[in-house]
Amino acid sequence: MRHSCSIAGIISWLAGIVTVLLVLVYPLVYFFISYNHAAGEVESEVELLANSITQQVVSVNPDLWQFGQTRLEEYLTYLLRDAGIEKRRILNNRDETVANISSGQVTQPLIIRSYPLNDSGVVVGRIEITRSLRPTLNKTGMIFLVVLPFGAATYGIFRILPVRAIKRMEAELHKANAELELKVQERTAALDETNRELQQEIITRKQQEAALIASEERFRALVETMCDWVWAIDGKGTYVYSSPRVREMLGLTPEEMIGKSILEFMHEDEAERVTALIEKFTAKPEPFTSIETLHHHKDGRLVILESSGVPFFAADGTLKGYRGIDRDITWRKQAEREREQLIVELQEAIANVKTLSGLIPICAGCKKIRDDKGYWSQLETYISEHADVLFSHGYCPDCYAKVYEEIENIKSNKVPW
Repeated sequence: MRHSCSIAGIISWLAGIVTVLLVLVYPLVYFFISYNHAAGEVESEVELLANSITQQVVSVNPDLWQFGQTRLEEYLTYLLRDAGIEKRRILNNRDETVANISSGQVTQPLIIRSYPLNDSGVVVGRIEITRSLRPTLNKTGMIFLVVLPFGAATYGIFRILPVRAIKRMEAELHKANAELELKVQERTAALDETNRELQQEIITRKQQEAALIASEERFRALVETMCDWVWAIDGKGTYVYSSPRVREMLGLTPEEMIGKSILEFMHEDEAERVTALIEKFTAKPEPFTSIETLHHHKDGRLVILESSGVPFFAADGTLKGYRGIDRDITWRKQAEREREQLIVELQEAIANVKTLSGLIPICAGCKKIRDDKGYWSQLETYISEHADVLFSHGYCPDCYAKVYEEIENIKSNKVPW
């Protein structure tokens, strides 16, 4: 009996000890585990948020990141609904609050964790998360009240109830940790994918920039080696581009052309005609070809240029200006003038050539010729007036013999005077 009482006492003492331990230790264990879980969760959240904000906000705009309060508050809301009663803040180096959100009234006791925000290794601020342990304490008190009525029952089941409770808590803790790790992994994978996309975009842009630079170099080499002068003007007729070929044509550098009106380099007589052309092609943009204009060379001589161009437009369809080429045709126009002068001279020479044609009325006796007015003229006079012919007078052998005979007869007085 005594032994039984002793055993009963021992059992009672053990039951009492177990009951006391159950009533006291179980809530304490729950609070300790919950505290560790909450602290680990806060540390993970603050580190995750700090890394995310550093990569996507601070690194993108190091100087103005702290002024994007709305965007920063959006980042702070991540996992806020599942976190319990929390206060999240972003502070700068002067401990000034940049962004601040809260899911409720945060009361003592508290868990406070912070993590720095870095920009190229330099701390520019920090994130601070403050979580209230009041809900955990409330749950611990509720557990104590729930366990207390069952203290007497622990004499028979004191070995079962704690084990089940611990297993259940461990399962919940493992589940919560697994969910948190899964979310961290998903977020990390998303960040890695974003980083890969950004790196690929950077590579693509560098390739496009390199291709664009190469294309510009090819175009520049082509333009600068052309025999024609390549130019571009805006909608008001002001030069915005000029190729180096303008030196050979007008004696000016491209820098002297930029910002000047096309009328400044033209002959004074061309101003009215070219102004009308500018108004025409501005009101109705269309390509033009072979427009001749007279320009002043820097050395004072006049140069004739033949212009062709096409309009170019802005994204909204409005006219931005014209691009085109000019060709020096001074030598060609001079050759044309020389050719025309030669033609005129030849025509005048041909007009001055006199010819004889048709039926000429001539006297059978004296050999005089009747002109168009009915007058009779000597043969040599008529021919001289109608052809470029001059006469030299002399005697043929027969006439010479006849004249000589007559002279001899006169000398011998055979022919009377």
